[in-house]
Amino acid sequence: MVTLLSFTLGMIRGSNDVFDGDSFLEDLLHNPGDGLHISLVLVSGVLNANGDFLCAIACSRLPGSVAGLVYGGWALIQGTLLTFFVEKYDGNLLLLFFGIFTAMLGVLSMSASDYYSVDPATVLSKRSMDLSSLQAEAYRSVLTDRWLEGNGTADELESPLQEGGGGEGQSLKVVRTDIYLCVFAGFMTGMFAPISVLATKGDGSVDNPYVLMFFFQIGQLLTVPVMIFYYSHLFASGTRNDMPSSIWQCVEALFELPARDVRYGCCAGLAVGLGFFLFFTGSDVLPSTISVGISNCAPLVTILIDVFVLGHLDRATVWQTRFMFLSAILFLAAIVQMVFAQSV
Repeated sequence: MVTLLSFTLGMIRGSNDVFDGDSFLEDLLHNPGDGLHISLVLVSGVLNANGDFLCAIACSRLPGSVAGLVYGGWALIQGTLLTFFVEKYDGNLLLLFFGIFTAMLGVLSMSASDYYSVDPATVLSKRSMDLSSLQAEAYRSVLTDRWLEGNGTADELESPLQEGGGGEGQSLKVVRTDIYLCVFAGFMTGMFAPISVLATKGDGSVDNPYVLMFFFQIGQLLTVPVMIFYYSHLFASGTRNDMPSSIWQCVEALFELPARDVRYGCCAGLAVGLGFFLFFTGSDVLPSTISVGISNCAPLVTILIDVFVLGHLDRATVWQTRFMFLSAILFLAAIVQMVFAQSV
C-alpha cells in the first residue's frame, strides 16, 4: 500500500519540503543510493516483516501477556539502544533512557492487564496456551482420517498420538519453543531501525526518506514467498488443526478467504503501511533514536481503541482496568520524556 502511495506522491507536484513529489521521483530514478546501502534498506524490510510474522505465529499459541511482553520488550530495548549507538545520538541521555525504561514499564503493565483478564472478550490479543478439548478432538479426527487413508489402523494410530499428544512435559516444551520464537522475532524487529539508519550514512547513502521507505516496502514484499514457504513447512505441521501443506495450498487458501476477512486484512495493511510512512517521515526530522522509542509506544493506540471503541473495560476485572490505565499513563509519560530528551 505504501509503495503505491510512494508512486502517488511521486506524481504530485508541489514545493512542500516534506511532500516534494519531484524530488522523490528524481532521487528514485537518478540518485537512489549505491547497491550496498539499498541492500541494507531491503534487509531491514525483510527483518521487520519476518519479525512481525513470527510474533503473530507465536501469539496464536501463547497468551498475549507473555508474547507481547517478550516480543515488545525485546524489540523496544534492542531497537532503541542499537539505533542510539549507530546514530551516535547526542541528546539528553538521562531523559532518553528514563523514557525507554518507562515504556518498558508500560509493556509490563499492559501484559499484566492481559494476564488479569477473565473474559476472553476483554483480552488485548489472541490467547491460547494449549489446544482446547474441542480443538484437540478435531485435530485427532483429522489425524485419524489421514492415517486411515494411508492404510493404517486405528490401533496403530494410538501410539503416535499419545507420544505427541500433550502431557505436561510436551506442553511445557511447546510453550518454551514459542517463547524462544518471540525472542527471535523481537531480535529481528529490533534490527530494522539501526540497519535502516546505516543505509542513510556515508557515501552512496539513501538520503531521501521516501526512497528509503520505498525500498523498505520492497524488502517486505520480497519476503512474502519466503514466509509462506517456512510457514507451510515448519508451522503448519501438527500445529493446532493444521496439517503439512504446500505453498500453493496456502495461496489457494488466500483466495478462499471471506470478503470480510479480506477487507479487514487490507485495512490492517494500510494502517501499518501508513505507520511506516509516518515513521520514516518523522525520522527525517527527529533523530531516529527518538522515533524508534516513540513508535514502540504504539500499544497506547491499542488501549485507546479497546477502551473507547470496543468498550472492553465494560467487562473487565478491576485489576485489568487498573493495569490498562497504568500502561496508558506510562506510555504517555515515556513519549513526553523522549520528546524532552531531544528538546532539552
